[in-house]
Amino acid sequence: MIKLDWGHNGVFRPIQTMSYSAAHLPAREPNGQRVSVGHRLDIEPGTLGTAKMASESAYDPARHRQYRLTYKVHRVGLFSSTTSAHIAPLLSELNTTALPPHVRLFFPALDGRPDAELWTTEHLLATSSTYFRDLLHTGHAETVTIGVKRARTRSSTVEQAAASRRLLYKAPIAKQLSEDSDLETDALIFRGKLGQVPPAPHDPLEDAEFPYKQFTIEGAAYTTYRAILLYLSTGFIQFAPLSSSFATAAEPGEARAASLLAACQKDANLPAPASPQSTYHLAGILGLELLQWLALRFLYDTALTASSAPGELFSELARDDVEWRKVVIRWIIERWDEVEGSQEWKQMMERVETGEIDGAAPTMVEVLRLVAKRQYANS
Repeated sequence: MIKLDWGHNGVFRPIQTMSYSAAHLPAREPNGQRVSVGHRLDIEPGTLGTAKMASESAYDPARHRQYRLTYKVHRVGLFSSTTSAHIAPLLSELNTTALPPHVRLFFPALDGRPDAELWTTEHLLATSSTYFRDLLHTGHAETVTIGVKRARTRSSTVEQAAASRRLLYKAPIAKQLSEDSDLETDALIFRGKLGQVPPAPHDPLEDAEFPYKQFTIEGAAYTTYRAILLYLSTGFIQFAPLSSSFATAAEPGEARAASLLAACQKDANLPAPASPQSTYHLAGILGLELLQWLALRFLYDTALTASSAPGELFSELARDDVEWRKVVIRWIIERWDEVEGSQEWKQMMERVETGEIDGAAPTMVEVLRLVAKRQYANS
């Protein structure tokens, strides 16, 4: 659907709308990189005249300068993985652009920067997440109007950004993972360490005036939310390797940063890969069961190795979440001979024996019980 509106003082009124069915999708260009022009909205002079008459001349096409062009694509069924991977790079920047009618997610943990924000629609949040649907329907979001046109100075911009932050509703997200590696990715993104240009500071005085709803996010990382918003729009998500995969590196932090940089350089239009741990945890809060399953599948099929599994077995998430722990234990039991002989397992057992890892005893009892059961079955 394509719609053109004319606006005044934050209120938009329609001029013309055109809808297309799924049978009229634009064709691909031969190189497959872009979608060819296939949807258009033709507006005749008479249409503008009709809009002028309907508004009792409040709208004058000869002088009016504020318009809004809306292009909506409604997904019919589920995307295939190939389609999702093709569409995701084309839509990834939508969550970093302020356009009405949007919801702003603000991340004050990033040093209070006014550009640490993501944008999405109320419709997407309400139809995808029971968590956000409840918050939106119960009025737990401030409605704010930005874009008041006046002389812009650095001090006025800072004052308005600070005032805006004071109005933000703090979404009551449950306990955040203290081992959230996506917070480390956030720091890399906003320092320009991943080969991508950091998000530009958002200056509310540069925007056309429009109202939006907003939440302060204090229990999850910018990286995790951006990956999930893209997933909700396209069905595509890219997971990062587990932090435990770099535990044996001389400089684990630098090794992980190099891995993320390599992933970002493959396609600069995609956001940085998100931690499967962080994604699983946040997806559970938001009520996204399919996304939780995808994170668990990535964990079992791709992320775990003989060297990373011991560390993951005693991670914070494995300790607190039964399903995550079950997948890790299952992987270890199925590859017990390989895991038990690894240096990482021996080092982990030394830490368990000295009581260095809190809450390790129940997990070890469960692992040893299943190992004994497996050995008995094979005898």
